[in-house]
Amino acid sequence: MNVLPLAFNLAILTYFIGVLILALPIPYRQLKKWGVRLMSDAIIAAVLVSAYSMILGIGDLILSMLGYSWTGFMAWLTERTAILVTALVGLTYLTSWIKSLGYSLVLSPLGLASTYITLALSAIRMMYFIASFIWSFRGELLALGLLLYSLPFRVGKGVGAFFIAASLVLYVGFPLMPAFVNVFQTAVPEPMVSNKSFTITCSIVDVGGEPLPYPVLRIYKEGSTVPLGVVKGDNKGAVVLGGDKDIIPRNYTFDVEVLFMGYIFKPSPRVLRILPNKTSYKLGVRNIIYQGGLAILIPSGFDIINIKYMGGKLITTVSAPHEAVNEIRVVKLNNVKIYSLRINGREMHCSWSTWKWNGISLSECVLNLSNIQLSSSGKITISVFYEPKNYPEPEVEERRVVCYESLVDIIMQYVSVGIAYIYSFLFLPGLYLAALTAMSASLARVIGGGVKLRFI
Repeated sequence: MNVLPLAFNLAILTYFIGVLILALPIPYRQLKKWGVRLMSDAIIAAVLVSAYSMILGIGDLILSMLGYSWTGFMAWLTERTAILVTALVGLTYLTSWIKSLGYSLVLSPLGLASTYITLALSAIRMMYFIASFIWSFRGELLALGLLLYSLPFRVGKGVGAFFIAASLVLYVGFPLMPAFVNVFQTAVPEPMVSNKSFTITCSIVDVGGEPLPYPVLRIYKEGSTVPLGVVKGDNKGAVVLGGDKDIIPRNYTFDVEVLFMGYIFKPSPRVLRILPNKTSYKLGVRNIIYQGGLAILIPSGFDIINIKYMGGKLITTVSAPHEAVNEIRVVKLNNVKIYSLRINGREMHCSWSTWKWNGISLSECVLNLSNIQLSSSGKITISVFYEPKNYPEPEVEERRVVCYESLVDIIMQYVSVGIAYIYSFLFLPGLYLAALTAMSASLARVIGGGVKLRFI
């Protein structure tokens, strides 16, 4: 480099200035010492300039002996940056999601966690900038230090000595930072951005095991009468909970109700227990037989003996207890055409009443069984011949399931993650960088002559 010859010439100039001061016919002891000091500084500067390549090679030799490299250190920084960016993106998503759920009052801890993660990310960026500078310009930093060290009258000796020491200490020390951090850092918990890994599917079926299309599942916290959520299923009777839409903790218990064709049913099982290793549940509605837009509602006291699903024909045989013979309801879509409705072979004539439920036009017929001749065993066979139709999707405003306890756990987990990131990504690297700076200053004092070394 062009700076090195200049530094060497300045060292020679400093030496001759020292000789000149020493040769002055002035009998002043301190002046003579100053001349000797300039001469020694010049000799040391010349030696250091001559050892420029050796000083650069010492750093690579030490790293090679320790088994560390700058490439691995930069990869480590990149990995930690990706972790912080992922956490910040997840936190932003979680914040917007909680706002959409109407829980804005609990966002303050998330703002604190966001501040922690942003500070850690800023620290990583600063560390990356300093490390990149040392890695790319350590030769220039060493040459500048030699130039300042060689200036006459010691005007730049202290700063030059520090640059020389820093070019060696920081070059060797930065790649060792991962080892230092790994020794003192604790395990950083993984933030749970959502429940994507935890999804459960509830299959809603009638008493014969046939799916009820577009069922509506109303969910209660155990022992509560206020719905915690209202979730609509698909055309195959599947209601999906969890994923990225709900916050449902494991080992939790819910009470559930099924809404279908304008009626509220209590499924079996009525209590839904969320277990860690179970992801699918079958909820049977025992009071309904459904097919093609038509349903037969059976009272709880009846026993269903047989069901035949035959496309445009639905036949069921039930056993009616003598003390509970009342009525059976038939509910259909308005556009479903009934050709024949019979009980024990007897044609029934219904008076249909109509109403709308969540955008679906329905009709209902009440079959009074008080005048029906029962068999000796109390069996009733109901036969409906009709034109089946597809059941439409009800216009239900969903309210996704958000368990407040689990929401608080997620928020506190993010706060813990933010604190852990501050410790692992900001405090420990900052402490290590301070230690490297102190070591550079100590070595600079040795090089600059501020510390007298005694070998004997």
